[in-house]
Amino acid sequence: MKFNFNLRFRMLMCGLFATSNPNWIHDTRPCDSYEIFYVTAGTLYIAEGDNKYILHPGDYLITPPTLHQYGWKPSSCSFYWFHFYYNESGNVLPSFKGTYDSPEIIEKYAALMTLDKGQTIAGDHLIIALLSELQNSALRQTISPLSDLCKAIQLFIQVAPANQLKVSSISDQFGYNAKYLSHCFCNETGISLKKQLTKEMMHRAENLLTGTTLSISQISEYLGYPDAHTFSHAFRREHDNSPKDYRKTFSKTARLNDR
Repeated sequence: MKFNFNLRFRMLMCGLFATSNPNWIHDTRPCDSYEIFYVTAGTLYIAEGDNKYILHPGDYLITPPTLHQYGWKPSSCSFYWFHFYYNESGNVLPSFKGTYDSPEIIEKYAALMTLDKGQTIAGDHLIIALLSELQNSALRQTISPLSDLCKAIQLFIQVAPANQLKVSSISDQFGYNAKYLSHCFCNETGISLKKQLTKEMMHRAENLLTGTTLSISQISEYLGYPDAHTFSHAFRREHDNSPKDYRKTFSKTARLNDR
């Protein structure tokens, strides 16, 4: 299954299902959206149409819209599920099964999408990022360990909470000396790790300024800055523009109390 990420995606909902009942079986139902299953424990027996699948921990399945989705064998299991729309000009992509051995990344994507609740474009960007990661996971097996590490860092930066967007937090997460990790990341990607973290922080700031009605103070607190003045100074340094003016320029609605 190969998605065209230039087309429209729409995140709908996601969650974690778990049961210890060995007699549980997935409901029989139509499904008008694409769905990702990612199994974390037990075995999931799921089918769409005439296609039956067995998913073990670490396995994922992406299914297209179908009139007949159903479980075909009882089992106890737990799995993450993600529903999304994909505009492919009427063409429906076939199901795809793969293996992805980073359940903690799936968990972080699910947590961020749950917070978004499918209400903003942030959720749409997250489902694109998740699909891109799954789509390219097989290719990373042929990439050098250093490149693989840097890609893992870049992915982590995309989904990490704001309070973890620090070189020290990244080095702790991946178990490397901060100075050594920064040096390797810069040599591999051509950009310093600190600069990459700043870019991610500013990207989140841009989305919050143009996609929400949060005040400048609320945004600075959400992003982990000590106060609005520090946030505004950092934002101006990267954009040559204040957060307030950026919002007025790029957002259809500006919050009146951002003074």
